Amino acid sequence: MPYALTSKASDVAQFVLALIQDNAASFFDEPIQQVFYGDQDKIPSTPVVCVEVNDKNRTMRGMQKTYTIEMEIYVIVYHSKVGSPQDNRLGADIMSEQVEDLLHKDNRCGGLVIDSFVTKNESGTAQKAGSIVRSNRVTFYATSAEQLPQALGT
Repeated sequence: MPYALTSKASDVAQFVLALIQDNAASFFDEPIQQVFYGDQDKIPSTPVVCVEVNDKNRTMRGMQKTYTIEMEIYVIVYHSKVGSPQDNRLGADIMSEQVEDLLHKDNRCGGLVIDSFVTKNESGTAQKAGSIVRSNRVTFYATSAEQLPQALGT
């Protein structure tokens, strides 16, 4: 049975969101408190994960209106608790690496895409509601395909 590939980055982002939500309590060394679709201005508690669509590109593969779709999704891990900055940095790094491992368990995203993988895991900080929190931005890349309909009258 052929897979039902998607051309929508929001479908892939929702798959990633659900995957992280389903594993938030049991998979991670420190349970994720909340998972959001889209980055947040205020972080109610940490650790928090935000899933956000970045780019989507469509490239023609041939003359039959077949296109490759490349989607980039950000998974942003915010980690900060009372304690040392060293512990916060380590916590953010470990959690983002666990997110990477989880994303690599299903490179077809439940049949939505042809292939997917993490391309980057960037370490940093972010200012949220006046506080500095440790963060990592995991860049998740997915490839899909579609065939567009022929133009009317052709």
